[in-house]
Amino acid sequence: MRKLLILTLTALSFGSAFGQFEPRLDSMPDHRNTFGLNLTPAVVIFMNSYQNNPRFSATYKRQTDVNKKIRITANYEIRQNFEDDISQGQVLEYSDTTITYRIQNANHRSFDARIGMEWFKPNRKVTSVYGVDLMLGSLSEQDGHRTIPRYFDGANEVPSPFIAQSDYKQTVQYALLGFDFSIGQRIRFSEKINMSIRWTPEFFYRIPIQETYSDFTQRIDTPESGIELRLRGIELYLNYNF
Repeated sequence: MRKLLILTLTALSFGSAFGQFEPRLDSMPDHRNTFGLNLTPAVVIFMNSYQNNPRFSATYKRQTDVNKKIRITANYEIRQNFEDDISQGQVLEYSDTTITYRIQNANHRSFDARIGMEWFKPNRKVTSVYGVDLMLGSLSEQDGHRTIPRYFDGANEVPSPFIAQSDYKQTVQYALLGFDFSIGQRIRFSEKINMSIRWTPEFFYRIPIQETYSDFTQRIDTPESGIELRLRGIELYLNYNF
């Protein structure tokens, strides 16, 4: 009886000791909603650099499990925006008194909405984050040119008083269907503030839905449906949990 009592007390002591070092189970946080903003365009401007395709993004996330969130994102992107000056223009024709330039311009912009999931290791100050989204959006590609005749008056080139300037513009609207996947790192500064660095390759299927031309006779190519892969660059997001 005495030996049984000693063995029982010993087992209880070991059980209590192991219980104190039992791994802590991950639990859902108090703040399960997240609002995030893409800071990349602002950071590029702050660094006095030039961004080829600035994208302005806002995202909302809802944590549904200890390692999983649903996310909804809206993006507005300037894909291309330029207008050549006359020094970059193509010379179409010239004579002793007149030279005619063609100046190209373009304005391509897209908007899309995405819904998806992301996964991460819970309760870590620094963790990898992986995600995937389905996407629906639209793309507007506006292209054109100006034909500018310049007259040489003996000293300078001036707008021609004899030949009028002409403008051509075309706009093609596309519907976008696709998906993306993202890989990144998240750094937690506090329970409510964190920052994520993310790379998001994108796959689109683009479908032309509308065309407009200022002069249909100058239409060269017929818009076609097709697959588009965009690798993009690394983006920086600031997130607030509430």
